[in-house]
Amino acid sequence: MFVISPDGRRIYTANNEAGSVSVLDLPGRTLITTIPISKRVQRVSISPNGRFVFYAGPETPRIAVIDTATNAVVRSISLATIPFSSVITNDGHWLLANSESGKLFVVDLASGALRKTFDTPDVPVLPTPGEFALAPDGKRAYLTCPQGGTIEILNLEDWKMEEPIRQLGVCGERKPLS
Repeated sequence: MFVISPDGRRIYTANNEAGSVSVLDLPGRTLITTIPISKRVQRVSISPNGRFVFYAGPETPRIAVIDTATNAVVRSISLATIPFSSVITNDGHWLLANSESGKLFVVDLASGALRKTFDTPDVPVLPTPGEFALAPDGKRAYLTCPQGGTIEILNLEDWKMEEPIRQLGVCGERKPLS
């Protein structure tokens, strides 16, 4: 679980069990620093301009925000439930996060305020809710929901959930496309 900065010079890794983040100099192949976050960290995302890195952990309902200029946690964003993964929209304005409780959160990064919440399939048994991908044009966010056998689609222009893609079965079992 890591991200590479947009300029290709830094890697930010999630050291899950250690509860820290390592910052690596990619060209120099060296460790710059290790940043303590919490007891454990889970997933990582980075702003399109590379200014901030976002970490979710499985213990608390928040996302830690690291300023990449100082390699320090500068704030945290509180959520209603523990987030699993996140992504920042192409314009850098919104943070999208999902949780095992079947929620997709939309946070205004300027204020840190939760602006919208959507329902997604929850995770009654499986430990992993899924990951995000953004459309290259920035108009849609896709969230894999293996537990529901879907790819959920959030339209980022009108902030509505679209009909999901139903191509996966629970635990990866293939289902025919409708």
